Amino acid sequence: MVKPLAVEEELQTMIDELMALLSTFDSVSIDSDEFEQFNDEINSKFFAIDQFCNENELDTEETARDNLRAELERVLNLIKVIEETAIARIEGKEGSYATLQAAIEATNSGDQITLLADTEESINISRDITLNLAEYAITSLVTNSGTLRITTNGNGRIKNDIYNTGTLTINAGTFCTTGNYALLNDHYCDEDISIINLNGGSIQGTVQTQLSATLTMDWWGNCFR
Repeated sequence: MVKPLAVEEELQTMIDELMALLSTFDSVSIDSDEFEQFNDEINSKFFAIDQFCNENELDTEETARDNLRAELERVLNLIKVIEETAIARIEGKEGSYATLQAAIEATNSGDQITLLADTEESINISRDITLNLAEYAITSLVTNSGTLRITTNGNGRIKNDIYNTGTLTINAGTFCTTGNYALLNDHYCDEDISIINLNGGSIQGTVQTQLSATLTMDWWGNCFR
């Protein structure tokens, strides 16, 4: 039979391991499978501790373990907040992302991102992606140097400038700004051409093209105000 001291030492080792894991929470990427793995691991370790205490008739409410419970509660509450405030997801992939930029960085070529809530963050896009605004709004600057397609299956909108030096295709959505331009088509250098294709949506503001930039419009699908 395991001696009480050995039991306490084994329990303390289990607690130390869980505390060490909890202390790494701030460095865990919540925008990948790493987050799901972290969540599963802390729950598994805590269940093992609880089960160990029950089997050995130990009091899990002792003061020596209060710090563990407080830290566990803190991290679990943060996880709950993160899960409830997801901003975006990548279609065909598990999980969601706490920022739109994080979702963009996690995409592969051709992926579609769906917005899950309004966001005030400025975003930079240098990849080949589709952005579905759904029924939500982006209210900060959108900069595109990649291949970006924008659509919506609701009242999705961008309420700030879109600065394009790549290829931007707008299929649906509302685009307005409190700044200078709803859409600004620019270029990197004289050899590069930036393109905006307007296939649909409502553009409420100025569309400006500069130098080697190209603008194509499907007049049947666009409403300029």
